[in-house]
Amino acid sequence: ANLSFDTNKFTVTYVGNIGLAQKIGVLLEVAKNLLEIDFFIIGDGVERRELEERAKEINLKNIFFLGKVNWEELNKYYSKTSLLFAQLDYGFDSAVPSKLYEYAATGLPILYAGVGEAVNFIKVLENSYVIEPNSSDTIIKKIKEINDKKQVISFYNRNFIKENFIREKNSKKLLKILENYYV
Repeated sequence: ANLSFDTNKFTVTYVGNIGLAQKIGVLLEVAKNLLEIDFFIIGDGVERRELEERAKEINLKNIFFLGKVNWEELNKYYSKTSLLFAQLDYGFDSAVPSKLYEYAATGLPILYAGVGEAVNFIKVLENSYVIEPNSSDTIIKKIKEINDKKQVISFYNRNFIKENFIREKNSKKLLKILENYYV
């Protein structure tokens, strides 16, 4: 929540597992069609090496696979980000990726390509967009639309996460309830 933002160029960032459920390969097609936008892919997983190789083969200069980074370095990338991207493939309807909570805590705009419970969480937030998963055309269209808007940081999202999803805070609330019950 203490991030400062310095976005000179529109940048889309994905942080998390690069695996089968996330289908991040769709971003290669998106990056190929939006050469004026940079894409940071942060994380690791079974799909990472193959996607990096495909990006090199098609000579994509605007997509960067950064691997795992520590918290301080991650904050550096968040502060250069215009839009955070997340996706879950069909079949993961009951999942809510933990990255969505982290994304919301930054206050940055969020584009979620997916269905199910995660959509219910995203719809509670400001500055967030839901689209169908795995559709490069839909992702491109939505990124262009968001790029045309002035970037807004959502203090509502930051506060919502702080008030409802910080473990330490929830533990204290639970302790207070238990103290009242047992006293």
